[in-house]
Amino acid sequence: GSFTKSGAQDCPYLARWSGTEWEPVLPALDNIVRDAIEWNGKLYLAGEFSQPAPGLMAFDGATWTGLDNSGSAGYSLAIFENKLIAGKYNNIIELDASGVVSVIGNFATVVLDLTVHNGELYAAVNQISDKGIYKYAGNGQWTNLNLPLVSYETPWRIFSVSGNLLVMVDNKG
Repeated sequence: GSFTKSGAQDCPYLARWSGTEWEPVLPALDNIVRDAIEWNGKLYLAGEFSQPAPGLMAFDGATWTGLDNSGSAGYSLAIFENKLIAGKYNNIIELDASGVVSVIGNFATVVLDLTVHNGELYAAVNQISDKGIYKYAGNGQWTNLNLPLVSYETPWRIFSVSGNLLVMVDNKG
């Protein structure tokens, strides 16, 4: 999130419930968290933070571990084929259970959201040249589903609900 306080308590961007109040998670983050997901007993964060580690981190309850040294912001997370998938500023990476990071997609801009629908991975991408909803075809290849968007519309979020793939579009115009 983008909050920095809970009442009078400093809780920069991430807070933990004590049972009676919200407390900071330390060491504190220095910027916005865009997405979070639990996987293999750890909390994974994607965001615009640079400390304690840039863009993509894991938290085991006591310690933060940086997962990607690209330095680019993280925006979205999903679990696909027992791998953590992260949508970043200019690419999509996967992290396997042993910690190996691989790039599985390159885009000219932000990968705003990821979802798994009917066993397949989808990405919402925002850029004039790459804008749209993409389906992962394997081996680093992505297929644009040609969502009919006008120039000012952005595919913001995608969801898999009751067998349907849904898209939320922002049209700030």
